[in-house]
Amino acid sequence: MKKSKIIIIISVAILLLALCYSCYKFEYNEITDTYDWITLRNIYSELDDFLDTYDKQYENQSTYEFEIKNNLLIKKYFNQMHTYEWYLSLSPRLSSVRYYIGKIADMNDDGISKKELVYLIYVRDSLKVYIDKINDELEEISLKRMFGIFRKSNVAELEDIFNVNIDEFNTVPGIFMSEVSLADKRLAFTLINETDETIYYGEYITLEKQKNGKWYEISLSEKVGFTDILNYLSPHSEDKTSYPTEAWENISTGRYRFIKEFYLDEKLKDPKYIFKEFEF
Repeated sequence: MKKSKIIIIISVAILLLALCYSCYKFEYNEITDTYDWITLRNIYSELDDFLDTYDKQYENQSTYEFEIKNNLLIKKYFNQMHTYEWYLSLSPRLSSVRYYIGKIADMNDDGISKKELVYLIYVRDSLKVYIDKINDELEEISLKRMFGIFRKSNVAELEDIFNVNIDEFNTVPGIFMSEVSLADKRLAFTLINETDETIYYGEYITLEKQKNGKWYEISLSEKVGFTDILNYLSPHSEDKTSYPTEAWENISTGRYRFIKEFYLDEKLKDPKYIFKEFEF
């Protein structure tokens, strides 16, 4: 009888300890996840504000990296990203994400390239979907809440948002450029569409030069202008085109790449890109 009482007392004590630990764990998760949740939403807001500011200041303009780098208002957004990187370094669950936020914060060191800008738009839009999904979960009453807002599965989902190959970003398989050649002071290539979709694009094209592993946009000269028209390329067809080298300033020996923007519908929503590197 005495032995049974001891077993009961021990069992009750273990149960109470487990209950206390569960309460502590719940409170701990609530506190740490709340800070992480606020940080994540602030990162989204910072990206959204930056892209809105960028659109207002540089919409329909040929913009160069050094202009963005020297823009104090835009620099403020990237400095704030370093602060969020530090916050996440203290997080027990989202510390792995700090690496990606640090890379975003460093993007403005040499100015923002077009490819990096496309990446930031993707991250901003994907974070919005992710945050809305978490908000929906928070409105539900379930056992998942005992394990906090962030769990192994949705942290992995969050990492996947940032961890994309920027060199293959927003491209469409089957839509590409041929090799670029130089003839009669013109850079020539063939735009190729091997898909079942019609693509739409303008005359404008971006030229960048690589220097110390970083791409820099080449300024347009005033000798040649681009016609503001909308072209289309039918499925399984090609379009040969060329641009005079005098359209850009100070083209010299080095490694370059063309960036061509196109769309899969006439409403010109959700831009896609073709990147083609070549030696000059």
